[in-house]
Amino acid sequence: MPAVARLPKRLRLATGEVDRTNGLRHRRPSLARAYREVMPRLELIKMSTEDAAVLGPAVARLERLLDASESFVTDAAETAVPGSPMDEARKSGVRDAYDSANALIFSAEDHLRAAVIVVKHGPLPGFALYTLLRAAADAAVRAAYLLELQLTPAERLGRTLNERLDNLHEQRKFMVVDEDDHFGQSVEGLKSRATSHGVNVLYSKAGAPRKLIGFGEPQPSVTQLFDRFLAGGESVHRYLSGYAHSKMWVQLPRSRAESSPDDPDVALVPTDLVVKTFVGVLSAVTQLYDEDLAKYLTLAGYPSEVWHLAKQRTPKAGPETRPAQAT
Repeated sequence: MPAVARLPKRLRLATGEVDRTNGLRHRRPSLARAYREVMPRLELIKMSTEDAAVLGPAVARLERLLDASESFVTDAAETAVPGSPMDEARKSGVRDAYDSANALIFSAEDHLRAAVIVVKHGPLPGFALYTLLRAAADAAVRAAYLLELQLTPAERLGRTLNERLDNLHEQRKFMVVDEDDHFGQSVEGLKSRATSHGVNVLYSKAGAPRKLIGFGEPQPSVTQLFDRFLAGGESVHRYLSGYAHSKMWVQLPRSRAESSPDDPDVALVPTDLVVKTFVGVLSAVTQLYDEDLAKYLTLAGYPSEVWHLAKQRTPKAGPETRPAQAT
């Protein structure tokens, strides 16, 4: 007879309430045994004062950055200082890197803004916030790679062409039939753009015909980019990916197992959000997002003091800032 599975989810509200359910039970000897799941039932539990004190400032900082970006960064970047790297790139027709970085930052912001909305309105889910951070961090590390300050125009363009090539490969997987040879024509366009701007076209060393593998320099993996740009590096990437892909090792860790009061062979695994852990990851992603915006403005020709002052402003008040009420 398989162990009965009832998942104990615990969800938190910004006002101090947390939903909690009865939940997954597993027999202690092995998680590999079969489960028979039943529908969980949610119950509200209270967030501790200590957790609220940790979560509040972290979310407030992120909200200030999002507001500063919306209010200032977009307009400032569109009016890049004459002679700045961004201005020169646009004049010479190689603004690709800045447009790509802007799109990645926008994607990161969309996921981070969603996380702020969930935290402010509640209830806080045990898993989903990490999935939002995973998507935001993925975009942020890729933007950081395109925005490194020491790059030459050719190096920056090469990295951008690699980003676009990877996008074409992913799009090709989605397209069942490519009747117009969109992939082939687009790749040829990237190769032409590379050669006309002094960027090396990279091919595989083996095989016939040789396969296009990139431009300028080999494209790092997302894991390598996490390791390079985000505090916590690869470990944070693996942790967030575990949530995004619903892996039990991270969602239902043995370290959180609790003895069942009515069955000595069964353990309950709580799944409420561990606020201090979440805040640690959120702070790392927020810091990288902050750094991306700072580099973006630096490349647009603005002194560092401009961004420093912009992000000190109090966010605009609006209906989305109303705290959730206890139920």
